[in-house]
Amino acid sequence: MDRKPLDKELDEWLDAALAHWGRVEARPGLEERTVACLQDRVSRRAWLPRGARPLWVSAAAITIVVFMVVIFARQEKPANPVVPQISDHELLLGVDRLLSKEVPAAFEPGLVLTREIARK
Repeated sequence: MDRKPLDKELDEWLDAALAHWGRVEARPGLEERTVACLQDRVSRRAWLPRGARPLWVSAAAITIVVFMVVIFARQEKPANPVVPQISDHELLLGVDRLLSKEVPAAFEPGLVLTREIARK
């Protein structure tokens, strides 16, 4: 099947449609409305300097960073309990002193064990 006649007919139809579209007049007031819309957009942007968006983004990022630093800096770390450094022998003597006081019967095996370890 030869497509040349179809292509030629399509080209003629498109040319006629474009020619008709080019002859159509714009609706009354279209140019004035377009110009007014453009002027309105320009006047709305006049108060905001060109390139202000990066400035606002930077300011927001800096504010967030400062806020996070303040929050984390104010958190108090739990105090480490101070544990006295004593030798095992001193610890056993302290346990022996405690056990040499009135000792319940349940603690007597511990008292004997403590005395045995303290002798060594």
